[in-house]
Amino acid sequence: MIHGWGVNSEIWISLVDELKFFASVYVVDLPGMGGSSSISPYTLDNLAKEIKANVPIKKCSILGWSLGGQVAMSMAIKMPEIIEKLILMSTTPCFVKKKDWPHGVNKQFFLNFFIFILHLTFCRMCIDCCWSDRCRLTSASYFFHSRSFASTCGMLFIVSLSSTPMS
Repeated sequence: MIHGWGVNSEIWISLVDELKFFASVYVVDLPGMGGSSSISPYTLDNLAKEIKANVPIKKCSILGWSLGGQVAMSMAIKMPEIIEKLILMSTTPCFVKKKDWPHGVNKQFFLNFFIFILHLTFCRMCIDCCWSDRCRLTSASYFFHSRSFASTCGMLFIVSLSSTPMS
């Protein structure tokens, strides 16, 4: 399973919990995301090679979301011998509708989704930081409410931070 840009393999946790009863499941962090170091040049072909080098399988089905789907397609083209099936989610060259691309979402939906991902990333950084010995923050709390997320990505987000040193 290959995640999209700006997130990491943790996005798949609930799906892995369901799939693990039916198959061996591998999740990867794209280079430069999650716990992995970046690569250069950052191209689809290099991302595909990096994933192949780090997943101990000879043949597999790949679920790719967004950039992960683009990488999966690159793997299918360059390394067809290892691909059994591709499952692609939101793998499109353009997220937002344009005159010449009617397949995208409306601009407001995309902006709400982008804000949602930024907030999740920020929350994760705060949580990781507050559990760290080096952190000067004593609390990080967040609450979000997704009202009909599938259709609006609407949310309320509250962050509370204290700069008092940890004892």
